[in-house]
Amino acid sequence: MLTEKYKINKLEDVRCQDTNRLKNYVLTKIKKPLLIYGPSGTGKTSSIYALAKELDYEIIEANASNFRNKDSINSVIGAASHQASLFKKGKIILIDELEGFSGNSDRGGIKALLELAEETSWPIIATTTEIDNEKIDDIKNKFILLEFKRLDQKTMYSILEDVCKKENISYDAANLNNLIRISNGDARLALINLEIASINNKIEKQYLDLVVNLAKDNVDEALLKIFKSRNLNAVQQSINSLKVDLVDLTKKRINPVLFDNEGCFIYALEENLPYEYDSLALCQAFNLLSKASIFHSRISRWQYYRYLVYINMLLASVSLSKKENNPNLNLQCRKTSRSPKNNKKLWFLMNKRKKDIAEKIAVYAKTSNRKIMKDFPYYKMILRNNPIPELSEEEIDYLNS
Repeated sequence: MLTEKYKINKLEDVRCQDTNRLKNYVLTKIKKPLLIYGPSGTGKTSSIYALAKELDYEIIEANASNFRNKDSINSVIGAASHQASLFKKGKIILIDELEGFSGNSDRGGIKALLELAEETSWPIIATTTEIDNEKIDDIKNKFILLEFKRLDQKTMYSILEDVCKKENISYDAANLNNLIRISNGDARLALINLEIASINNKIEKQYLDLVVNLAKDNVDEALLKIFKSRNLNAVQQSINSLKVDLVDLTKKRINPVLFDNEGCFIYALEENLPYEYDSLALCQAFNLLSKASIFHSRISRWQYYRYLVYINMLLASVSLSKKENNPNLNLQCRKTSRSPKNNKKLWFLMNKRKKDIAEKIAVYAKTSNRKIMKDFPYYKMILRNNPIPELSEEEIDYLNS
């Protein structure tokens, strides 16, 4: 892939960013961690790896989503921060996607990280794309801030032109400007789009048009590509460009009957499949969705978000279930009817389950149903980690939702 072949290996290759300040921070021990923020594809993580290579430093990388409390941080990052590097001159401790800590600062995650920065002799650097996200507003003032800016059009053009020349890809200015426009300052995305649009060392109009359409970042468009296109690579990029979640990550487990987060892409795909596929193709498509659900449950249990890559591949593979695609397909995206927000007939099921659980709690606690219903949110929180024996697995799932 072009993104791997042309990844940044030298700090001097990082364009339009203040890499000198990054290098000075690493070489000067400061009792405060550094937070590099900026859009995707601007070189945040690549710069750190390039600097480590230049200084002969070891990188200890951790994704913030995998560390949910003080104990997990101290056991992994803390241990690494107090040990000398065996084969390198030093270490850089990298916390990728700091926004993954959101909602956990009250459990000591950020506090533990700041304490480690005070104690360790190695620099701690975090990255994020969401500096203005309200979830990290209360912690960003505890870091030294370094902004990586979105790449301008001239820089993007230079990057793509260099790659085209090295790969012997024929192009014209209009082709490259189209790719730059839809990549929005993201060099990595621009290279991905270039690879999709290039066939036999030439940027083909039909694939360039497809890439441009993918950039609409719309669930309807992504569904259309799945049901119409047979270019698996292009479908994957379409799904990857969506800003909605692929699966519902707001709950530990997904209720098999009802859900209320209809923005998730897998729900939209599931709802529309029966209208576009039938017989064997429909069976194969739902088989792929079932496999995606398995990886979803593993994410919920283990907080291993790298499985989202497999979910992306499985959802994209639905496009190959149908042997022949209708070129005149005019898909009208249907909102899911399994959400109480869209189907009021389902509301009673939600209320009935709540009442059933409240009755069991009332018997166990020797109190009235009315009192349990009144304070149900508090009982829900209490019973999440310590459910009473009378509750079924389905009811426990409901409490965890």
